[in-house]
Amino acid sequence: MRVVAVVGPIVLLTCQLQFGIGGAPLLLGILVIFLAWTGRRRPAAVVAWIWAILCSVGMVAASMLSTGVYGWGSLGATVATSGIVSSFVLVAAALTGVSQPRRGLSLVGRGRILAWSGAALAVIVVTGQLGSALWEAGVPPELLPLGLSAVVCGVAARSAVGRRSVVVLSPVMLAMFPQLMMVGLWGVGLLGLGSAGFLVAAFRSRSLAQRAEIDG
Repeated sequence: MRVVAVVGPIVLLTCQLQFGIGGAPLLLGILVIFLAWTGRRRPAAVVAWIWAILCSVGMVAASMLSTGVYGWGSLGATVATSGIVSSFVLVAAALTGVSQPRRGLSLVGRGRILAWSGAALAVIVVTGQLGSALWEAGVPPELLPLGLSAVVCGVAARSAVGRRSVVVLSPVMLAMFPQLMMVGLWGVGLLGLGSAGFLVAAFRSRSLAQRAEIDG
């Protein structure tokens, strides 16, 4: 949960940037990250709950006003909204309940978090700039952030802490599910490859740990 407390706000902020949500919610997200990373748990929790309420209300309102009362349009909006709201509540609850969330930085590694965050920001910028060109080339732009997410989950599966963190942060996948439907077979294939990579990395790390225990 300490990992969720320091990584979760970054994941949510990345989702906000991907969906083009700016203004006060964006500033609140940056403030939550700063407070969590500097060990100010109580202020971080308070701001995180305000951030969660503000974003949740906005997402629910947008979902209610979205077009398509029936079919995948309505279902996709409902699933996305549920995933995003659950993710915000999860992060706020983690910051409220755990002590010293800053220790999550040492569990993952500050440099590793910054590197993956930079990669996510670069993918968002490239997707925004080359969206039309990618569509013309037959490549859905949503594949870039989804592909990066699959790679991150595969890398995280190499450690026990990483696997638990991926499972706890799984509500974020609910928010990405409508994007998988939008990209059709591309998304289904990517979901399958990502799941397979996660399982292979998890079982491989477990077997290596057992082998090291036997050799020791």
